[in-house]
Amino acid sequence: MSETKTEVRTSFSWLGLLGIIFVMCKIFEYGPIADWSWWLVLLPFYVGLAIIFGILAVMAIGGLIFVGAVLLFDKWERYQRSKGRLL
Repeated sequence: MSETKTEVRTSFSWLGLLGIIFVMCKIFEYGPIADWSWWLVLLPFYVGLAIIFGILAVMAIGGLIFVGAVLLFDKWERYQRSKGRLL
C-alpha cells in the first residue's frame, strides 16, 4: 500500500509576535516598555494594516490612471473619426 504524507504549514507573523510581547510587557509593567504609551505598544499591529491600506491605495490609483487613459484614448479616437483621419 502507498503511504500519503501531508505537510502542514503555519503562517507566522513576526509583527504579531512582537506586538503580543509588547502588550504583555506593558500590562505586567516589565522593562522599559512599561513606560511607553499605548500607541507605541500597539504600533506593530498597525504596521500590517498600513501595508495593506498602502497596497490598496496603489491599486486604486493605478485603476484610476488606467480608466483615465482609456477614456482619453476613446475621446481622441472619436475626434480622429470626426476629422476623417481614422479608418
